[in-house]
Amino acid sequence: MPLVLFDLDGTLVDSCPDLCASLNRIRRSENLAPPSLQRTQRMTAAAGARGLLKIGFDITDQDPRFPELKERFLSDYQNHCAEKFAALMASNKHSRK
Repeated sequence: MPLVLFDLDGTLVDSCPDLCASLNRIRRSENLAPPSLQRTQRMTAAAGARGLLKIGFDITDQDPRFPELKERFLSDYQNHCAEKFAALMASNKHSRK
């Protein structure tokens, strides 16, 4: 069976808003405010969980907290990965009429 894989971070869909929202939810659960640099989040989203956790918590994958934060981040993203994307698609659909 043929298999096709796509990098969905900006290739076909803009997943950055959902990735950043997951980071912000994890930061809120740690009583931290969302990062103020949205542009930095967008540039770092392409680096996935490692990059976002680096800017969100100032840690690397060598930090003892990294595995736990990564698991929480990925779980949150899995549960919310199409919320902002779905809203964007609905907005674009209505704007074409």
